[in-house]
Amino acid sequence: MINTDLPEITRLSDFLWQGFEHLPAYAEPETCKKYLLTLFFLKAVSSIWPPEVDAMSEDLDLVRQSWRNSVHLIVPADAQFDLLLAQHSEAGNVERIANALRALSEANQEQLGTLADELDFQSTQTDCPDVCDLMLGFLLAHLAQPEFDLRARHLLHPQVLGGVFSDLLYRFGAFHRQSCAVFTTPSPPEERSITPRPIAQLMARLVKPKPGEVIFDPACGTAGLLVACGEQLRQTQQSDDCVLFGQEIIGERCALSRMHLVLSGFKSHRLKCGDAISDSVLHDLAGDQAQFDVVVTVPPALISEPNVQAGRHGRHGQFRPDSAPHNKCPGLTFAMHMRATLRPQTGRMAVLLPIEALSRGGMERDIREQLVSANAIDSVICLPRNIIPGYPHQATALLMLRREAAYAPVFFVDARQAETDDPEAVFSSIADAVLHKRDIDGLARLVSWCEISQAGFDLAAQFLATVQEMQETQEEQAA
Repeated sequence: MINTDLPEITRLSDFLWQGFEHLPAYAEPETCKKYLLTLFFLKAVSSIWPPEVDAMSEDLDLVRQSWRNSVHLIVPADAQFDLLLAQHSEAGNVERIANALRALSEANQEQLGTLADELDFQSTQTDCPDVCDLMLGFLLAHLAQPEFDLRARHLLHPQVLGGVFSDLLYRFGAFHRQSCAVFTTPSPPEERSITPRPIAQLMARLVKPKPGEVIFDPACGTAGLLVACGEQLRQTQQSDDCVLFGQEIIGERCALSRMHLVLSGFKSHRLKCGDAISDSVLHDLAGDQAQFDVVVTVPPALISEPNVQAGRHGRHGQFRPDSAPHNKCPGLTFAMHMRATLRPQTGRMAVLLPIEALSRGGMERDIREQLVSANAIDSVICLPRNIIPGYPHQATALLMLRREAAYAPVFFVDARQAETDDPEAVFSSIADAVLHKRDIDGLARLVSWCEISQAGFDLAAQFLATVQEMQETQEEQAA
């Protein structure tokens, strides 16, 4: 792999973000995001797969050939960025870019699927098509500036191009959360669009992907968790040998996921647009492929409850309040359902939940009891409060599940009171404790099934000190 400095990713991302900041203030952020990310994708693939191999340098051609061998993308002449740029000052930018996307997806069905239909580039939330043409013309010219010339050996690399795409997704997610905090309540579909990067990296580290494994995110958003798992494999095993499966109910996010995975250089991936419960990717698979080594997900439960309208803007289906099996407590039931897709013996799962789901009564308590009784819980991690500025859920928890019963105590980490001045250090400490099952006074310890039962199957870790104090009192009284 080519070593790439992080400043290159930041520099390119900063430059692209400047283009977004110069768009009209009244333009819908989601439309701006779609425009900016799509044009970056077209510019990037045009630089990697030009219609004619130029003679800039032998090294550059070797880099391009490496990409072609790994991803096998074909970029037709009418999907080339330079062709769109040549007409950027003329009317019809929306239609030309939509046609370019269609030509690109039709030429690469295996990699891009129905990207053009999912993205629906010609739909817009403004009443003035001329404004959209002008916005796209400005962005085309912005991306054509010398500061954004991607024809360089150290830039044509998945770590850079995928990193820039990831960084823009996180920036838009942070922008949305900040805007909602100031002006309005976050809309349900947007709350779970982007899993904060530190949490995604922690989840990937905890599931420890291995070469040859199949990784699944049944609510993949824009593929941040899938990319994090793939990058974790690259970092620890120096390997790209994994298969990434994803499903997303909203078409536009599914399209962005395809772009994200291609630019990140992951050849073996498959995405499906639809409801992971009623229209699952599993319905299209057979035999061993219907089971996964790793499942990582942020279930629909992380949206405002009840989560029965999470897919209302999707073009390929939606949750139905009268039929969705995860209607009443979506997070835990969703996790239970997806645990069944884990491969026997090796299957493991990381699921992010609002912390309330680990302590509420009713059906959620029953599900927690089932998971504990089945020895399906490996670890419960209560994350620090407010560690992600602007994130809609101040208190969140990670639940680490396994397919096979291990007959071992559950490892609890209560980091809610941890100092958050250095989030990276906090998450590193959490990962080290969980991976090594290391007891840390006041932070982490193994908890028996009996203790959990005595606490009423409350998994939010509030009971740890209470149970300890109760046991110490009983021991003192017995003495």
